Amino acid sequence: MAAADALVTLSQEHGMETLLIEARLIAGRAHFEQGEAGAGIVAMRDALAEIEDGRDLAFVLVYVAFLADALLSVGVVDDAHARLRRGLGYAVRLRVYG
Repeated sequence: MAAADALVTLSQEHGMETLLIEARLIAGRAHFEQGEAGAGIVAMRDALAEIEDGRDLAFVLVYVAFLADALLSVGVVDDAHARLRRGLGYAVRLRVYG
């Protein structure tokens, strides 16, 4: 978790907005894995929304998987399913599959 939080700080200090948003998502995942499920999921949801709004979709499938896995772990199946379907939609539109 310390490394993820350090990435957030570094991104803020150097004005790297795109990396900052991704760092927030990764920090959210780290918090989730450290037992802070609610806070981690909220952070991942918020960061993923910013990533999708900004159309920075290079790693969106990874980020969707991080969030969907967390949601499934706490029993939020419908939201996880919707996010996975949206991720699949990105894959189809971006042709990131073989």
